[in-house]
Amino acid sequence: MDTLGLVFLGVIAAASLLQAIALVVIAREGLRATRRLDAFAERVGRELQPAVADLEQASRNFTELSDIAVLQARRVDALVVEAVDQIERAGDLLRDVLLPSAGRLMMAAAAFRGLRKGLQLFRRWRG
Repeated sequence: MDTLGLVFLGVIAAASLLQAIALVVIAREGLRATRRLDAFAERVGRELQPAVADLEQASRNFTELSDIAVLQARRVDALVVEAVDQIERAGDLLRDVLLPSAGRLMMAAAAFRGLRKGLQLFRRWRG
C-alpha cells in the first residue's frame, strides 16, 4: 500500500474511533438523563399523590352531598304533595260541611232578624 492510502486509512480509523467515543458519551448522557427523568417523575408522583387523594375525597364528599340533596328533594316533594292533599281535603270539607251549615245559620239569623223586626213593628202598632 502506498503512503497516501495508509494516511487515509489512518484518518478513517481515527474518525471511527472518535465516532465510537462520541456514541459512548451520548449513550452515557442519555442514561443519566433517563435516570434524572425517572427520579423527577417519581418525585412529582409523590408530591401529587396527596393532591390526588384530596381530589378523590372531595369527589366522594360531592357524591355523598349529591345523594343527600336528592333525598331531601324527594322528602320536600312528598311533603308538598301531602300539604296539597290536605288543603284539597280542607276545601272539600269546607264546601261539603261548613258552607251548607253556614247557609242554614245565615237563614236562621235572617229569620231571627225578621222576627225581631216584626216584633218591633207590632209593638209600634200597639203602642
